[in-house]
Formats: sequence, structure tokens, C-alpha cells
Amino acid sequence: MVHFPEDENDNDAHDPYEDDDDEFADVESLIGNIKELIINSNGSDLTSTSFRQDLHQVLNKYPLVKNSPFRASINELIVSECEKRSAVTLGESAVDKLWEEAR
Repeated sequence: MVHFPEDENDNDAHDPYEDDDDEFADVESLIGNIKELIINSNGSDLTSTSFRQDLHQVLNKYPLVKNSPFRASINELIVSECEKRSAVTLGESAVDKLWEEAR
């Protein structure tokens, strides 16, 4: 077997697809957390302010998604799910504001 010097660095090589995998995993996890939050808020005495704070905390856990192309779709999901399942309704601008307040 011929040994090439670049083979020694294979363990240190950065796989660009790994970042995509992390981002997809974050998106899937975020979607699950959003749906859980909205379902749990339905029928509760949660105020609009409390719901926004809780949603802000969820969004804050996913900094990779904040600046990703998936953000617009996540916003649409939040607006749609709130309309269907929650006493609290949010527009896309309100959701964007929560993202901007996230770290």
C-alpha cells in the first residue's frame, strides 16, 4: 500500500457536510420543541407575554438556525401552528423580533 502524506491529516479534515447535518438536526429539534411548546400552551393560562418569553428561550437554543435559510420556514410554521393550536397568535414580524432578540 502506498502511503500519501495527506492521509495523515484525514482525521483532522473538516467535512463541510457535517455542518449541514448539524443544521438539519437543529432544525428538526427546533420544530419538535416549537410544536411541543404550542401544544402545551393550548388550554393553559399562559399569557401572551409568557408564551413569547418561552418561545424566545426555545429560539435562543438554536443559533445555527437563526441565520440559516430555514428561518423563514420556521417562522411560517410558528405563525401557522399558533393560529391552529394556540390562544396566542403571532405574526411573522413578531417572530422575527424574537429571533433578533436571541443571542
